Parts: sequence; structure tokens; C-alpha cells
Amino acid sequence: MTRRRVLVVAAIGGALDKAGDLLRLETDQLPAALAQTDSAVIAAQAALRRTQDLLTQGLRSPALLDEVHRSVAVAQPQRAVAAAANPEPADAPAT
Repeated sequence: MTRRRVLVVAAIGGALDKAGDLLRLETDQLPAALAQTDSAVIAAQAALRRTQDLLTQGLRSPALLDEVHRSVAVAQPQRAVAAAANPEPADAPAT
């Protein structure tokens, strides 16, 4: 059986994998990578909603909200890269 490698550049949102290396994933790892990025997007979106609610109540700062927005802005394109590299179709997480 021939092993195939998929190269995914991890330069999303200014983040690089280990000092600018390329992230190498075996094709059998791609569904797991996609599931992991799905979870990251869902968690980041939940944190954003919670932070917005707490900011409205005066319990969180606008600076924290900015940080959480950045987390969502990084997670979403990482999920898109994982989805594009994955040969298996998958449903996108709810936005």
C-alpha cells in the first residue's frame, strides 16, 4: 500500500507550526484533524458568546472580547484548511 502525505501550510492568522515548519498529515489523520478544528471553532464561538454576555453585564473588559474575537478569527480559517485537505466530506459546525 502506498502511503500519501498531505502538506498543509499552518500559516493561518499569523500562526506557524513550530518555527515556520509545514504541518504534515497522513491522509488517515485528516478526519481527526478536521474534527479537532471543528471542536476548536465551536469552543471559540461559545467563548465569544459568553464573553459578549459578560461584557454586557460589565463583568468582562473590551480587551478580553478582542482576544476572544481573535481566537475565532484564527480557528475558522484553520477549520477551512482542514476541510479543504480532507478527502471525506464533513458538515461544518454551526456558526
